[in-house]
Amino acid sequence: MRPYIFIAAMTTLFWACNSQSPFTPKAQEHVSVRASIPIHPSITATNSLTSMELVVTADNMDTVRATLTLTSIGAEGQVTVPSGPDRQFTVTGYMGTLPVLQGVSEMDLDAGQTASLTVTMNYLISTIILSPPNVTVKRDSVFTVNLGARNVQNLAIFGARVQFDPTLLTVTDLGRRDSLLTSGGGSITQLEFSKNNSTGIVDVVLGIFPASNAVSGSGPIAEITFKALATGETTLQLITDPSVDSDLGLYDRTANEITSLALGNLIQIASP
Repeated sequence: MRPYIFIAAMTTLFWACNSQSPFTPKAQEHVSVRASIPIHPSITATNSLTSMELVVTADNMDTVRATLTLTSIGAEGQVTVPSGPDRQFTVTGYMGTLPVLQGVSEMDLDAGQTASLTVTMNYLISTIILSPPNVTVKRDSVFTVNLGARNVQNLAIFGARVQFDPTLLTVTDLGRRDSLLTSGGGSITQLEFSKNNSTGIVDVVLGIFPASNAVSGSGPIAEITFKALATGETTLQLITDPSVDSDLGLYDRTANEITSLALGNLIQIASP
């Protein structure tokens, strides 16, 4: 072989060995995703939520898992995910080992970008809630909070207590909202529907008759109107624990207690 032919052959071989074959899979780039998940402040205030996990899945990648940090307003964290289309992000909040909240979102991730995750959390178990979660009013003003149910299953008896500070608040009106409890075709038996401004207690105990017409879903139960008596900050505590009072709790059509989460709210009263 002539020397210049040998040199050309070796150069071609060297180039081939050091160049990526068109059949060699390209290394997958990664994207940093920032998660900031707002949740009902009563969940964090009462330590009802003990952990929150983020799981990322897609057909062409290994599952990515991360534990988010709980804060006073929700949960946050950062995770590195392979770039590509149809990345599904599932966020689950746990009360011990029981999943109570979950939200799902899907994104396409382009290499080199920094992404922010937005997820709407939904209740996985029956939840009784006072809304809005935060109320700011002035002294001597009148305001209304809503007592509602979220994601109840086969509910036949509803028993809840709202506890408030009678030195800061007084109840001026209490009204039922029956659309959820009558949605199964039954009528409502009012077992207890009362306010006590001396002790700071509102009791709402309602039954569906017949119990076979138990209901599932979400909707309003009652409206409570308060007058702010003095400046300060107070919590409306929502109680459904039958160990506190045997009339409290959620029960299904066969009188079995329904596992539930109860979320009150925060009231801030400012000077006029």
